[in-house]
Amino acid sequence: MKMSDPKVSVVILSYNQAEYVSEAINSVINQTYQNLEIIILDNGSTDSSKKVIESFLDDKRIIFLEHKENQSISLRQNQAAQRASGEFISLLYADDYYLPCK
Repeated sequence: MKMSDPKVSVVILSYNQAEYVSEAINSVINQTYQNLEIIILDNGSTDSSKKVIESFLDDKRIIFLEHKENQSISLRQNQAAQRASGEFISLLYADDYYLPCK
């Protein structure tokens, strides 16, 4: 990675997506571009999403924002964007995934 490669903040937004969130996270972790931070925001899930997300927290690029109450997706996107430190922000919903060269 060159020093001129800008950091990209990938925000993964999740609400009751335990079945899919692992694939979404892995699709970011396995990107060909590696200067990333991964902000995973759980919007008050009542399923096992939190447990699945926590299994990835050994990756130091991951920031987990857990919320107990489900609120507006726009509010949650803004909260995640405020935590982002990258020059670019990319949104990914937890029931989707990126191709390797996103």
